[in-house]
Amino acid sequence: MERVAIGDLWQFKFPGNVNFSPEGEKVAFTLKTPREKENDYQSRIWIYEMDKDRSWPLTAGPKDGPFIWLDENTILFISQRTEKDKQEEKETVETELYRIRIDGGEAELIDRVSLKITGLKKSKAGELIFSGQKEEEKKEEQGEVEVLEELPFWQNGQGLISGKRTHLFRYHLDLKKLEPLTSGSFQVTDFDVAQGRVIFTRQEFGEKLELTASVCLYDLEKGEVIQKTPGDELNVSFVRFIDENRAIFGATDMEAMGLGTNRELYGFDLVSGTYEQLTDMDKSLGVTLGTDVRLDGGNQFVAEKNSLFFLATEGSQVRLWKWDEGELEKVIDIPGGIDCFDISSGDICYVALRGTDLPELYLWREGEEKRLTAFNQDYMAEKTITAPEPFPVKTDDGREIQAWIIKPADFNPGGRYPLILEIHGGPKTIYGPVFFHEMQALAAAGWAVVFSNPRGSDGRGNEFADIRGGYGQRDYRDLMEVVDTALEKFPWLDENRLGVAGGSYGGFMTNWIIGHTDRFRAGVSQRSIANWVSMHGTTDIGFFFVPDQVGADPWSDVDKLWKHSPLAYADRVKTPTLFIHAEEDYRCWLVESLQMFTALKIRGVPAKTCIFKGENHELSRSGKPKNRIRRLEEMKKWFTEYL
Repeated sequence: MERVAIGDLWQFKFPGNVNFSPEGEKVAFTLKTPREKENDYQSRIWIYEMDKDRSWPLTAGPKDGPFIWLDENTILFISQRTEKDKQEEKETVETELYRIRIDGGEAELIDRVSLKITGLKKSKAGELIFSGQKEEEKKEEQGEVEVLEELPFWQNGQGLISGKRTHLFRYHLDLKKLEPLTSGSFQVTDFDVAQGRVIFTRQEFGEKLELTASVCLYDLEKGEVIQKTPGDELNVSFVRFIDENRAIFGATDMEAMGLGTNRELYGFDLVSGTYEQLTDMDKSLGVTLGTDVRLDGGNQFVAEKNSLFFLATEGSQVRLWKWDEGELEKVIDIPGGIDCFDISSGDICYVALRGTDLPELYLWREGEEKRLTAFNQDYMAEKTITAPEPFPVKTDDGREIQAWIIKPADFNPGGRYPLILEIHGGPKTIYGPVFFHEMQALAAAGWAVVFSNPRGSDGRGNEFADIRGGYGQRDYRDLMEVVDTALEKFPWLDENRLGVAGGSYGGFMTNWIIGHTDRFRAGVSQRSIANWVSMHGTTDIGFFFVPDQVGADPWSDVDKLWKHSPLAYADRVKTPTLFIHAEEDYRCWLVESLQMFTALKIRGVPAKTCIFKGENHELSRSGKPKNRIRRLEEMKKWFTEYL
């Protein structure tokens, strides 16, 4: 058996975006695989046939998907099949629409539309509803000047966005005609279609993006909004039709712990225009379980037969729940993670992480789970995967923290091994005992890896997650107690060879740790935060995230921002630290790492910065394969040198 290697990324396969056919006899999904020559990910649409228990590739294009079913035997999908240089010659960027029969034949190009499509649904035969940004013609007179007039002026993964809006469009297949349904300064963040109507979430822009949103009901025949909730009361994440007179949306009033307050389900009466809160679950709706082997998204909220099925992050796993006329039922409760799903006549098809396996397609039928695909089976059969072992941590204030350890490959109880503490992002996300390539690669290199869900993490309610105004305080103590407990419980760990690594919030905490203790011999800080003052004014979320999470802005209490900034303690750092950042990371901008790097260099502390060009905040999860591999190689070299 071979150890997990950094270059194994080339062998991984990533299923996602699961959708049943209209009659439920087939399932379509996307499968992404890394391509070494092109340094990207091939995306193809696959079909799984329920009665024949087999799956097969439907399309052969390099960039196929997203898609929708037009009927039981026909799929419409978006693709990128025109050569890149020919696209760049055009005055506008065009999205290509294709149609393909699943019973044979080549994909047929339907049209090219000047729209960057972000969502697509079928309205009725021959009619589709898109959400997207209208691509403007290139303006030569603009030259090298970018004009910014609002906040946020850029967004991670999208670049400069000032003035750009996502709106709804209707597309007539036969006429090949695209017409706008909405326009204006607001943007559409989610939508659903049923019975000649569209329901959507509307987020307003003024000089800056509003954090609250309204839910609007649009009549396609009348061509107007006929119902609307107030737009200044709730932060809304998704909306779905339940029946012809009702919709359900997920939202938070932001009262319990600001923006991070767990969302609840709300019912929207489409006749009266009134809404009411339906649940008081204090659960995290959606998926916040961290992994670096997830590429494609998909449905996390599905309405069927007057019920809403939804994913929720709880503890260290993702469960599937059902809401039905006020009753909540736990449907799938198996350790691990579910990434996306769809439902048809009681059957549930989903992409999941089980044990230490890479993601595969599964079916839930009559209370039993069945694995449908084995895309990664050959890889798993060749590798020695070290399963994370849980060990509870009791903190000094009596709380229990979830923690795990991955033993180094070829572990010998009589040996002595370095320990690397991994810290997740968010902070309102979680780690769980699922496959994580980074951790397995570090363990394969001979290090033990410890990871945990300290205060601030998701999955245990608002009170546990609320560290507002206290970043670097209780969360820091939790993490140090995790390390202390690991050293006490596992005597084969070498307390003199400790490393620490993390990204985003985990990068912030890495920066904080090296300024508050010298116990770590090496640190790797990724896509980090160093200075809340600069974070506030330069990033896509800073202007609202910093006041919400730290409790101040540069004018109300700059001293508080500085007190909670790792940069304020950089003069104390003695830990050799590697900083990894993406050049186009607008969530935690490059300037954050550079400030810490400069501070360490001035004081003679060994430091190094790796800047990945063309990448953003998602480098470690969906960056170009070669860059993801290089990132892990840089981490391995740094820990090898200093541990």
